[in-house]
Amino acid sequence: MEVLNHLLQSVGIFILTLPNYAFIAIIMTILCLIFRGGVQTSIRGGLSFGVGIIGITMLMNIAIESLTPAVEALSERFGLSLTIIDLGYAAANNIMMFPGAFIVMFGILLIDIVLLLLKWTKTLWVDMHNVWHGSYVGLIAWVITEKVWLSVLIAFAALIISLKLADLHAKRFQEFNEIGNITLIATAATIPATFSMLVMKIIERIPGLNKIGIQSDDLKERFGVWGENMTIGAIIGLLIAIFAGYNFANCMAVSLTLAAMLGLFPKMAGLLMEGIIPLSTAVTLFMKKRFKDRALNITVDGAVLLGHPSVMSTFVLMVPISVLVAIAIPGIGFIPIASLTALPYYIGAIVPYTKGNLVHTLIVSTLWIIVTSLIATQMAGVITHGLEMTGFYTEEIAKGNMFTFWDEGGNIFTWIISLFAN
Repeated sequence: MEVLNHLLQSVGIFILTLPNYAFIAIIMTILCLIFRGGVQTSIRGGLSFGVGIIGITMLMNIAIESLTPAVEALSERFGLSLTIIDLGYAAANNIMMFPGAFIVMFGILLIDIVLLLLKWTKTLWVDMHNVWHGSYVGLIAWVITEKVWLSVLIAFAALIISLKLADLHAKRFQEFNEIGNITLIATAATIPATFSMLVMKIIERIPGLNKIGIQSDDLKERFGVWGENMTIGAIIGLLIAIFAGYNFANCMAVSLTLAAMLGLFPKMAGLLMEGIIPLSTAVTLFMKKRFKDRALNITVDGAVLLGHPSVMSTFVLMVPISVLVAIAIPGIGFIPIASLTALPYYIGAIVPYTKGNLVHTLIVSTLWIIVTSLIATQMAGVITHGLEMTGFYTEEIAKGNMFTFWDEGGNIFTWIISLFAN
C-alpha cells in the first residue's frame, strides 16, 4: 500500500509540475492517435493547441502585469483600506496539497470511467490539471473537519457535481464557440456558466432589458475604428492609467498593452481552435462507427472559451468595474488584483449564455464578481488557516495578515462546507 501511495504521489507531482500547455498538448496528441486521427494530424493538432495556450497565457500575463500596478495605484490614490490580501489563483493552485490530494486526483478518473460505463455521463475527464479545483475543496474541508477521509469524499462530491455540470453545459459551449466534442470541467467554468444560465432566465423576462442586443461587431459597424477591440482596449487602458495618476509615458504603455492584447488575442484563439479540430473530428468519427447511440465529450483547459470577441472586450471593462465593486459593496474586504487572472475564464463561461451580448455579459459578470468577492471575503479566515496548516505565508499570518482570492476562494462549494461546519 505504501509503494502504491508513493507511486501515485510521484505521478501526481509530475503531472502537477508539468506546465498545463505541455500536458494538454501531449494528452491531445495521444488521444487523437488513440481515436485514429493519424500521426501527422495528431501531432499538428497537439502542437497547435499547446502553442495557442502559450500565446493566450503570454498575452494575459502581459496585460495583468501592466494592470496590477495601476490597480494598486488606484487603491492607494483613493485611500482604500481593505485589509485582506488577494493571493490570486496561481498561489492557491500550489497550496491545495492536503493529505488526500492524490487520492482525489486519481480517484476521480476511476469514478469517471465507472460513470461512463453506466452511461451516467458523456464526459471523459482528461484535463488532469484542473483536478486541483476539487482538491482545493478537499483542502478546505480538511481545514474545517480535520478528517482526511471526509475531506476526500467532499472533494469527490464537488468534482462529480462539476462533471455533471460539464455535461449540462457542453452543448452550449460547443455551439457558441464552434469547438466540436469539447467541454470544461473546472469549477471556474462550470459554476459561472450555471450562474449565467440562471441569471439570463431572469433577464429574458425583464421588458426592455431583454431586447438590448449589442455585440462586438455591432460596435464596429456603428462606431468604426472607435468600436474596434484594439481601440476599446486602448481607451480603457488609458482611462485606468490616468485615474491611477500615471505620467504620459506610463499611460501610453498601459493603453497600448491592452490594445495589443485585444488585437492579438483572436490570432492565438485561432491556433487553439486549429488544435481542437483534429481531436474533435477523430472522436466524432470513432463514436459514430462503434457507438452510434452515444456521444463523448473531452475536457480541455478553460482557455478554449476565450476566443469569442466579447470575452476580452468585457474583460477590459470589468477590470475597473471589479475595483469599484470592491469599494462600493459592503462586506467585501479585499481589492481584486492578483485574482484578475481568473476574470477572463469566468467571462468565457458566461458569454455562451449571454450569446456575446455585451450589456448582458457585463450585468451577469458584475453580479458574479459581487457574489464571488463576498464569498471569498467570508472564507478568508478558513483560507488563511489552510495556508498556515500547509506551511505557506506563516510569517505574514503570524503578523495578523489574512488572505483570500477569487476562483476556489469564492467557490460556492467551499462556502457551503463552511456553513455546515458552523
